[in-house]
Amino acid sequence: MDWDHRYACGDTPWDKGRAHPLIAARACEWHNHSHRHILVPGCGTGHDAAAIATALPGSHVTAIDLSRRALDAARKLGGDLPNLSLIEANALQWQPAQPFDLVWEHTFFCALHPRQRPEYLQACRRWLRPGGLLHGAFFTHLDDENDGPPWNCPSAELSALLRHAFEPPTIHPNTRTFAERDDAESEVIARRSAHPES
Repeated sequence: MDWDHRYACGDTPWDKGRAHPLIAARACEWHNHSHRHILVPGCGTGHDAAAIATALPGSHVTAIDLSRRALDAARKLGGDLPNLSLIEANALQWQPAQPFDLVWEHTFFCALHPRQRPEYLQACRRWLRPGGLLHGAFFTHLDDENDGPPWNCPSAELSALLRHAFEPPTIHPNTRTFAERDDAESEVIARRSAHPES
C-alpha cells in the first residue's frame, strides 16, 4: 500500500479529522498510572498523538508514520507541542532508544495484512517495557467479506494472538468511538508480560 499516495489523493477514510474519542475517556487513567513515555505507531496526520500530548503534558509522546505527507500535516497540527516527537519510519522495523510505558493503537494494526501480525507482536516487544500497556481501539466486528485494509480481527483471534507477548488481555465492545464505527470496534487493554513466549 502506498500510504503517501493515499494521503496525496485525500483517500483517507480512516482519518476523521479529530482524535479518537477513547483518548479523552482514558487520559486521566493514563496520567494516574504514570505513563510517561507513550508511543503512537502509524500516527497519520497526528490527531491522536497531539491529543495525548495535550492531555498529558508531563508525558513524552513519540509518533511514527511511513508517510511524509501525513507527518507534514501532523507537524502543522502539533509541531508546537514540546512533548511530542514525530518520526518518519517504518514502525515495525524501528528500534526505540528506550522502551515505552504505553502504546496507543488506532488504525495501525488493522492496516497491516494479517500475515504481518507476528511482526507486529515482535515490534510490541521492542516498544514496551515489561509491564507496559498496549491500549487501543481494534476492529473486531467488521463484515466478514471485508478484504481490507482495514483488516478485521475477531476478538477470540486477537486474544489468542496477544497472549504470545501479553498477559490475558481485556477486550470489550468500544462504545466511545466515532458514530460510523458503532459496533465495529473493541477496546483492548493488554499488559506486556515479563517473559513473552518466543
